[in-house]
Amino acid sequence: MLDQAILAYSPEEAVDEYLWNGLSRRTGTSIAAPQALRSALEGIRGSGCATEVGEAARAVSRVAAPVLALDRAVAGISVCGPCERVHVDDLEFRAKWSAAEISRRLRAASPGSRPHPRPLISAVPLSGHLPSAVVAQVAR
Repeated sequence: MLDQAILAYSPEEAVDEYLWNGLSRRTGTSIAAPQALRSALEGIRGSGCATEVGEAARAVSRVAAPVLALDRAVAGISVCGPCERVHVDDLEFRAKWSAAEISRRLRAASPGSRPHPRPLISAVPLSGHLPSAVVAQVAR
């Protein structure tokens, strides 16, 4: 799943090379056709993250989001766990927010960037019992 999140924001040549190596089916729901993968990558670009339930391993849910620099993936984050405890709908926002925050900090740290206010994350509980993030803006 992390590979798909990164591939969705990679140059077309990287996608072609990935497909050249072939796709293997891990479970009955795995993507095994090149056109199906290209379609999935388009969906990931539209939503900002990749999600799956049981694609790589039965009874495992995963959410992945790319860390971007200049609209290209330079890294990614992923959360996975047993389907009964990890619900992709609950984690999509948190994964996208975390990846976007890392992307923003990379931009802010790059040469020639202007200083921006930066959020300090005081809480990002995974339980869902509290708000997803408590953010305070502080100037650098």
